[in-house]
Amino acid sequence: MTDKTKKILILDDQLQWRVALSALLKGEGYIIFEAENLDVAKKIILDNTIDLVTIDLRLIDADSYDVGGLDFLYTVKKNQPKIATIILTGYPEAIKNEEALKTLNTVIIRKVPENSTFDIQYFIQTVNNLLEKQ
Repeated sequence: MTDKTKKILILDDQLQWRVALSALLKGEGYIIFEAENLDVAKKIILDNTIDLVTIDLRLIDADSYDVGGLDFLYTVKKNQPKIATIILTGYPEAIKNEEALKTLNTVIIRKVPENSTFDIQYFIQTVNNLLEKQ
């Protein structure tokens, strides 16, 4: 059984995704932190013990620059290699080496799968499975 007191950081520049994912995971009993950009996410990671991070692959900062979620992933993994991570993306073609990410305890989930909708149950199951492995 997963320890529901585990802490999850949701990093996404889109408010609707942060709110939806936060509501889903709070409904599961997890403690949730939200970050709309890399600066906020870095502060949360430094100030808290985070067990899992969901990272939007393509983040747009306040100056409309495309800042990479993968850069944040590698920074997190360098400092906290055991932290579980989920890359959420609407742009799966932007991920060049999916196999390498799997070795980093990272799962990729499409926000909008082809000819489908976001799979809420799969997302929650993936979060639970990753946290159980810790």
